[in-house]
Amino acid sequence: MTRAMWTAQIGAALLLMASHANADSFVPRSACRLRLQVWLDPDVPDPRNEGFLSSLANRPGYALTWLGASQDDMSVTLELSGPGPSYQCRREIDFIRRDARVLTVKVLSRRDS
Repeated sequence: MTRAMWTAQIGAALLLMASHANADSFVPRSACRLRLQVWLDPDVPDPRNEGFLSSLANRPGYALTWLGASQDDMSVTLELSGPGPSYQCRREIDFIRRDARVLTVKVLSRRDS
C-alpha cells in the first residue's frame, strides 16, 4: 500500500467517524410549553379569538392556546408552545410583552419536553 493510499484511507476513516459522532451526538432541540398569565388592555374585544392569539405569537412554529380567564376577567391564561430552545421561548415572551395590547405577562409554569 502506498503512502497516498494509506493517507486517503485514514482520511476517509476519520471522516466516517466524525460523521457518525455528529449523528450520535445530535440531540433535537427541546420543545417548550409555557403556561402564561396575561393581562390585556380592556379594549381587546375577544381575547379568545384565534386571529388575536396568532397575532401575539411572532415566530413561525410558535402558537398561543386559550386556557381560560380569571374569575374577574382581569387576566387570561394562555399556553405558549413552540419548537424551542429555551432562549427562543424567552424571546417569544419578550415579543408578547412588547405588544401594545398586553399590559403584563407572568410565566406560571414551564413544561420543556
